[in-house]
Amino acid sequence: MEQTLHNLITSYNQVVSVLKTSRAPTQPIEKRAAGPAAPDSSNATPSPSRGFHLSPPTRFDGTPAQCDGFVLQCELVFSSMPLVFSTEQSRITYVLSLLTGRALEWATAVWTNGLPSTYAQLKSRFLAVFGLAQPEEQLSERLLNLQQGNRPVADYALEFRVLAARSDWGEKALWASFRRGLNPRIRSEMVFREERGTLDRYIETAVTLDNQIRTQGPASEPAPERCGPKQEEAKPMQLGLGRLPLPERQRRLQNRLCLYCGDPSHFRLQCPVRPEIKVSGTLCCNRLAVPVMLSWGDGQVQTQALVDSGAAGCFMDIGFARSHSIPSKPIGGRLRVTALDGQPLGKGFVDHQTAPVTVRVGVCHQEMLSFYLISSPELPLILGFPWLSKHDPVFQWSTGELVAWGPQCERTCLQLPCRATSIEGSESARPVPIPPEYQDLAEVFSKKRASELPPHRPWDCAIDLLPGTTPPRSRIYPLSRPEQSALQTYITEALKTGIIRPSTSP
Repeated sequence: MEQTLHNLITSYNQVVSVLKTSRAPTQPIEKRAAGPAAPDSSNATPSPSRGFHLSPPTRFDGTPAQCDGFVLQCELVFSSMPLVFSTEQSRITYVLSLLTGRALEWATAVWTNGLPSTYAQLKSRFLAVFGLAQPEEQLSERLLNLQQGNRPVADYALEFRVLAARSDWGEKALWASFRRGLNPRIRSEMVFREERGTLDRYIETAVTLDNQIRTQGPASEPAPERCGPKQEEAKPMQLGLGRLPLPERQRRLQNRLCLYCGDPSHFRLQCPVRPEIKVSGTLCCNRLAVPVMLSWGDGQVQTQALVDSGAAGCFMDIGFARSHSIPSKPIGGRLRVTALDGQPLGKGFVDHQTAPVTVRVGVCHQEMLSFYLISSPELPLILGFPWLSKHDPVFQWSTGELVAWGPQCERTCLQLPCRATSIEGSESARPVPIPPEYQDLAEVFSKKRASELPPHRPWDCAIDLLPGTTPPRSRIYPLSRPEQSALQTYITEALKTGIIRPSTSP
């Protein structure tokens, strides 16, 4: 180990001394009177070490993103001064002397276990530790999904070239990928400028075009008129007066252009030059909604759910789910979501849904549901057609009230409350004995006395309605068939015992 350390120090000192010698100014050589003529300096090849000076590489601290650049700079130094770095030992010494931080810690560990004997071995181990080795599949995925967005084409092209240099794609595939990632406005303009050439030429043209558009700004001056017969051009406003020609309409639909002005940045409904349609009023109606109670884990929230027979599923607003910490999970793919006019709804797809939560509608109806998460801040919950077809509810459309459930809900979803009347079953044949401590209160435990009304007293007062008035209309709660049967039995029994009597209210 001491001998290896001594050799490395000796090699490093030799490298430093040679570097100092190569950077020292050279003395002019006097011409000799006799002898062959000196060769023409214009045809002589200058020495790399004397023609220019390379700055030493920046010290490498172990950052993976800077690994390839550090190795490149070191090898440039080696190639520019081959006499200085003619041995493997000198190259290894030079690289190790530029390490710091985590990289120096790694070099110290390698030193302890024995340094590689060649620079190629050191480079291989160095890149394996600090390099950014990306699988070909991941690199291809990044190339395929790379988009320009709103940034300049020059920035987009720089990132594209870096990824393309690391991939094994052919030029045609790279051309198609670069064109696909361009901004739609630049891509549509490039259609009229495309020439059969190289990919580099195509990228250069796109950068030039983008610079021209950004320099001119959003508004451009009209071109000067040319002499000659004028051809009537279609104006955007003609859409309001007549129909677009069929070829032009198909072209705008295929290229996803505005049907009114032809601009690719928006659609017809958002067109800024489209005249505003004046309306004399607003047509609106009350939405059919039901009160629901959501329960999950330790959480619970009460809200209104829109009943929409046109919805293809049950949906929840993603902001509502986040604000109440309702658990969610990915659905393992993407489901496309569109509105009635075919336009994307929200971000255009659904990729998450809530975990199963307990949904209670009304008093007795309860089930477990999962909701697809979409952006719908005005409607936190939507119960769609699958929910309606499953439960077959009956609504009173004049008031929007839910009055009954389907027959299948009696066996699955409806939970009847606990009742303590004789209709639940006959009493036990053996009466419960009264403890001695309560014998003086035996009448309290008598069923016969409990079925009798208390005697009238002088201070009893009647509760009569005011003349000419009508009681307020109470809400009708939906009852299942077992509930209706139990209620009718209870009323009949109470009427017979005299506990209640027919109402005289109008």
